[in-house]
Amino acid sequence: MPASCAATTWWTKARSATTATTSRWTAARTTCTETEIPASCGDNVKDQGEECDDGNDDNTDACTNTCKNAVCGDGVILAGTEECDDGNDVDTDECLSSCKAAICGDGQIQEGVEACDNGGDNSDTAYDGCTTQCQLGPRCGDSEVQVPQEECDDGSPDGDDLCNACKNVAFRYVFVTSQIFKGDVNKLNGADSRCIVAAAELPAAEWTAWLSDDVQSAAVRMDTSFMGWYILPGPEPILVARDWAGLTSGTLQNPIHRDEQGNPVAGDALAWSNTKTDGKILSLDAASHCNNWDSNTGTSSVGNPNATDAMWTNEGIVADCNSLHHLYCVQN
Repeated sequence: MPASCAATTWWTKARSATTATTSRWTAARTTCTETEIPASCGDNVKDQGEECDDGNDDNTDACTNTCKNAVCGDGVILAGTEECDDGNDVDTDECLSSCKAAICGDGQIQEGVEACDNGGDNSDTAYDGCTTQCQLGPRCGDSEVQVPQEECDDGSPDGDDLCNACKNVAFRYVFVTSQIFKGDVNKLNGADSRCIVAAAELPAAEWTAWLSDDVQSAAVRMDTSFMGWYILPGPEPILVARDWAGLTSGTLQNPIHRDEQGNPVAGDALAWSNTKTDGKILSLDAASHCNNWDSNTGTSSVGNPNATDAMWTNEGIVADCNSLHHLYCVQN
């Protein structure tokens, strides 16, 4: 050692003369600078920077091979205590953050394996619950009617059909007549009568033509409190609007382009109207409603049965009252 270095206390690791497996620190005084010999994990001595040192290479006991105390989340499985340890705190994989193996009934949904897990509340009979196999239990949308919770179940609880949220939807028909008429339909009552005749093969009901003159609007003549759905006739009912508010919103779910038998009308078809999207009178001018729908002279506004926007009731043009057009008919 250099002769000029100052005297100091240093530590050296010396092996006992009587045993080859035990080591200890001994102090000595010298004239040299302090010398530090790095500690060795696995020598059965807890050195500085070590949490433990059990002197073995068993990585599954309380002291890991890195001389750290075994804890859940260190990526090492502690034998007899941990079932698994994947080193993360994710509860949707095979090993929970508690170092327990994921199983059905632990209250955690294992991704890709379980559809649900309500823990101790899992039941094979509970409606809208989770089975003991951690699969979805009886519920709306499983295509089986569960009584008394459901009235129907077609497998599509949010669909636009007549079974919605597993309840039967109240509905009324709306269509455009297959027959075409001139503007003189014998006033509003005569137009209603034509709708009644057209709807003869549909369920018995009151029918009102979607027409307005200079006194009465379609909205005044109809049931504006209806909260069901307006649908088109046909083998597969098509949703036009949800309730009166939907019918008068200015945007339809589907166009009113089927007649009373469920057949589509021509692409260039027009229907008499003089009615705004909200069901109110479009114009008070006699020339705009064929003299209160009692004359074939003059003009009137018309709607486009193939439109879903405001043009369905007012295409923005007028037609000669002597021309032939359809009528919109609404179950009232």
